[in-house]
Amino acid sequence: MRLLVVVLVPPTVLLVLWGEPILGTVFGASLAAAAPVLRVLAPAGLLGATGIVLTNLLLVLGLQRALFGATAGAALTMGGLGLVLVRPFGAVGAAAALVAALLGGQLVLLALPGTRGPIRTALRGVVGPLALGVLAGGGAASFRASLTAGAGLLLVAYPAALLLTRTVTPADLRRWRR
Repeated sequence: MRLLVVVLVPPTVLLVLWGEPILGTVFGASLAAAAPVLRVLAPAGLLGATGIVLTNLLLVLGLQRALFGATAGAALTMGGLGLVLVRPFGAVGAAAALVAALLGGQLVLLALPGTRGPIRTALRGVVGPLALGVLAGGGAASFRASLTAGAGLLLVAYPAALLLTRTVTPADLRRWRR
């Protein structure tokens, strides 16, 4: 799961920080106005990917009941937040409800006694890459650079930080290439 996070953090950070120019470049100026929604929604890809891994882990371990409870709770949370957030915030509110529910579902699985152990073990490997991604993104944003300069900085700083902190090792790189 660590490789998944390592790969998905840079595009997530790019979409959060430079959603408007990315949308404008890829889809045209008319869709650039959707940048606030994209900015909030960008982490959903990362949360969805890690959620799929956690779901499969719990299914293999026979913890379907706990998974069902957490999933039902996340769905109810998304619906409730949607009711509260969509009217005042529109599509941004809907995106926030989705991301909150995805994150909340994983946090519930981390908190439940029956799933805490395997979920903690699975998530332990993603904390470092996530933290470094946030720091690299914050560093790139602090320069108030253009998309090109910011992306370049992020795509150099993030891998360098992963290697310098040994969050990713040469052995990891060899294993991931297979």
